[in-house]
Amino acid sequence: MKVEVITVGNDLLLSDVINTMAAYVTRKLHEVRVGLTCRLTVGEDVALLTDVLQTAVSRADVVIVVGGLNEEQQYVTLRALATMVGYSFDSQQMAPPAAQRLGSSGVEMNGWLLETDNGVFFCLPHQRPELAYLLDAHVLPWLRQQMPAERVSAWAILRTVGLMESNLAERLADVAAGENSRILLDSFAGQTNVRLWAEGSSDKEVSAELDRLKGLIGQRLGDYIYGSETDRLEQVIVRLLRQSEARLVLAECNTGRVLARLLEPAAGENGRVRAIPTYDAAQLADYLNSPNLPTESDLIQWCRGVAEQLLQQSDAALGLMVYNHLTPGGIQMLITLASPMGVSVTQRSFSGRPENIDQWVCSLALAHVRRWLLVHGRP
Repeated sequence: MKVEVITVGNDLLLSDVINTMAAYVTRKLHEVRVGLTCRLTVGEDVALLTDVLQTAVSRADVVIVVGGLNEEQQYVTLRALATMVGYSFDSQQMAPPAAQRLGSSGVEMNGWLLETDNGVFFCLPHQRPELAYLLDAHVLPWLRQQMPAERVSAWAILRTVGLMESNLAERLADVAAGENSRILLDSFAGQTNVRLWAEGSSDKEVSAELDRLKGLIGQRLGDYIYGSETDRLEQVIVRLLRQSEARLVLAECNTGRVLARLLEPAAGENGRVRAIPTYDAAQLADYLNSPNLPTESDLIQWCRGVAEQLLQQSDAALGLMVYNHLTPGGIQMLITLASPMGVSVTQRSFSGRPENIDQWVCSLALAHVRRWLLVHGRP
């Protein structure tokens, strides 16, 4: 099977922006041993991308397009695909009726799978966490099913949070893979996927080897493992809240309400998560009828007070306050969780790429809430 990878984005054509997405995707494709015909980068131009797609599908069985799916990029990938296969693009409908949506319904950035007479197209978002999730949950399994094999092989994924990759690797250093199995780590923004591969002469043999590895890794990592395969951290948190019959009230400052946008769709209509509709300290203070605003010296205390106030003014079991504070050295994240047992605080300084900060906020905050629920939340 031949596969071509196309990344879309004007910024990727600039010399000061490294196209890490393309390298990440092709590294993943290497695991399933497909033939990679070409790797291209295209700007946000519908006519040009349409031409590139037509050329790509003439020499490859599968075309994977990364980026160009959001309003900021004017849905350039979907518009080009519409032009190519002959349907009228609608920003509400997005993809053609024959396309399959990939990912969770409540997630902002989904992917698409479109199978045509000429070839197969996977359209994936450029955000690294969503890209990685859709590759693991949809694209790679689909490709593996198409690959003929004399021997049986399979993959499994254990999803972890709360351990840096270096610490996790140290804990697993003496966990031995077999002659026909592998253990791989894939980390981003505070979460690490432990990817397991095994090959054998039968499904039973492969399943036994994967179960052996899962058992050994589970013993070493314990409850740092939050799920497997297609599990998402925000969905796990909502499930724990439901099991504990607990509610969470959330306030954010200077995050663009990224955590609310993640948790509220996952929670749906069950009322387990309520997010305060404010964006900064001034709006939040006004919402809470508080005259006090944070200063440099009392920021931690102010966040503690807000978390406690959220708890007092609601019937929730948890009050979560997330604050991004700009400092000369970068962003300082303050995550404060109030409960009937007291107040706990997580701090982290971040000086990496700005577009990754939101993902770190989500991972740290959700890991903090999950830890509390694991210890105190079970009825």
